[in-house]
Amino acid sequence: MQNVLYRLLAPTVISVIAFFGVYFWQSQAALELENPQVITGWALAVVILFLLIFNVRKRLSAFNLGLAKIWFALHVAFGFLAIAFFAIHAGVFWPEGLYEQLLAAGFWLVSLTGIVGVLITIYFPKRLTNTGLEIVYEKIPEEIFSLREAVEGILVNCANECGETTLQEQYTQILAWYFRRPRFYWSYIIGSNADRAWLARHLDSVRRYLNADEMSYLDEIKKLAERKSLVDEHFARQDVMKKWLLVHLPVSILVLAMSVWHIILVYAYAI
Repeated sequence: MQNVLYRLLAPTVISVIAFFGVYFWQSQAALELENPQVITGWALAVVILFLLIFNVRKRLSAFNLGLAKIWFALHVAFGFLAIAFFAIHAGVFWPEGLYEQLLAAGFWLVSLTGIVGVLITIYFPKRLTNTGLEIVYEKIPEEIFSLREAVEGILVNCANECGETTLQEQYTQILAWYFRRPRFYWSYIIGSNADRAWLARHLDSVRRYLNADEMSYLDEIKKLAERKSLVDEHFARQDVMKKWLLVHLPVSILVLAMSVWHIILVYAYAI
């Protein structure tokens, strides 16, 4: 977290200087009976355009266009600068007029998803590193299938060596649900321990019906269940990290297009 704050320091200073520079400029324009919204409007348009360039930079990662962490810091700082420019340009949180309201709704949605994205980008990778597990998102279904196969193999060995099917029956009734696919999606997103509580409760309920020989097989299943818990955490967090952009980026492009049309209308009416 300290490294992130340190990288944000210089872009934040630049943003603050830019904000007060534009604020002073538009204040002087108002004193001279000029339209200050022209200044704040163009400043906002330039910042929005710069923010969209960040996505272009990610698509051109093969070229040496600077460190990604520097671009990320600039994107965060200029994102908050855009919010500040929008506030002084609009003058109100919710403007009048249908088109202006649609534009404001799009802008606030982009801002909200952007802030959520920053928190995700900072917080989720660290949590995934702390799991001690490395797995590619696309390989997660294959990993869950392998874990389920391993559990079923343990059940077969238990039945053959112990001559009992109690563990198999309890697995079918209780634990099979857990190994079928990723579970506790929202629990991992908000950082609760619902998965651990569920596993502890249901493993204990299964344990009551087993004899001493079957206990060792249940312990093996428990280890696989704990690994699946880590896999499920990777699935939930990586899924959000991939999909939040499906909202943020399209709405950002829409807001830019609406802003261009807004500028055209303003100058058309001015003429």
